[in-house]
Amino acid sequence: MDRNDYLILTGQTESHLVSYDEQFLIHKDILKPFKNLQEIIFEKRKCKLEILSGFRSFDRQKFIWNQKCKGKRAVRDNNGNPLDIEKLSPYELVCSIMRWSALPGFSRHHWGTDIDVFDDHNKPEHIELVPSEYQQGGPFYQLSDCLSELISADRCFDFYRPYETDLGGVAIEPWHLSFKPIAKEYQEMITLEVFEKFIAEKEFNSIELIESVRENAEEIYYRFISP
Repeated sequence: MDRNDYLILTGQTESHLVSYDEQFLIHKDILKPFKNLQEIIFEKRKCKLEILSGFRSFDRQKFIWNQKCKGKRAVRDNNGNPLDIEKLSPYELVCSIMRWSALPGFSRHHWGTDIDVFDDHNKPEHIELVPSEYQQGGPFYQLSDCLSELISADRCFDFYRPYETDLGGVAIEPWHLSFKPIAKEYQEMITLEVFEKFIAEKEFNSIELIESVRENAEEIYYRFISP
């Protein structure tokens, strides 16, 4: 793995990105397919597909992670309800956070290939990014249903949902789309050996609970990181 791949995988470069709508950075090769997806979804359901979160840097992901470790942001259970983190062991807290938020350096958002999406025509005052918003009766149900239909028919311009099924690691995220041709290549670079090497780097020393991550690296890898 060369230095540039390392920087892309861990969210420490923007060299592969372009601006979307002057608000978000995304991988340069997903801009056209995303616009195509916007058009077909509007044509089919009149939903206005938009991005809520695109590229996220290592430092930004670290800030979110550390805030959750310190109890300054909510850590949620499997149903999206806030947990009392004082009752959790360090490793339990790591796993609880990783159900909904990636470990810094290992977020798919680092790659620019992955985006969180919503329907701008039906957005509430505050978007929480919880499953109920994308289920029947939620504001983004029509969008979610249309995405499911397009993915099933292989008409989603190579976008798919990497967290469509709960395998005991990352929770189901119906809002999370990934551009498979490029994301698959990045995902396959992160072997267990690479993961263990990454988290031993000094860049990771400033991450809260990193020692617990290092002590449980293999289990964390196969539960939350492995392709």
